Amino acid sequence: MIAGLAEVVDLGTQFDVRLEHDSTVVTVVEGRVAVGPSNSSQNHPPRFVQLSADQQIRVTAERGRPRP
Repeated sequence: MIAGLAEVVDLGTQFDVRLEHDSTVVTVVEGRVAVGPSNSSQNHPPRFVQLSADQQIRVTAERGRPRP
C-alpha cells in the first residue's frame, strides 16, 4: 500500500497509517509490517524497516533510512 511518502507492506498484522502535512506515521498494533519510502527508483532501491507490535515510525521527505 502506498500512503503519502511511505510504502507499507502488511506482513500479517494490525496497523494504523496516518497521513500528516509533511509525513506519514505508521503504528503497529499487532504482528509486523515493513515500511519504506514510496519514491524509490532503480538508482535508489527502497530501504524497508521492519516494525513489530507497539512500534511506530514517521516517514518524511528527507533522504535516509527512517527509524522506528
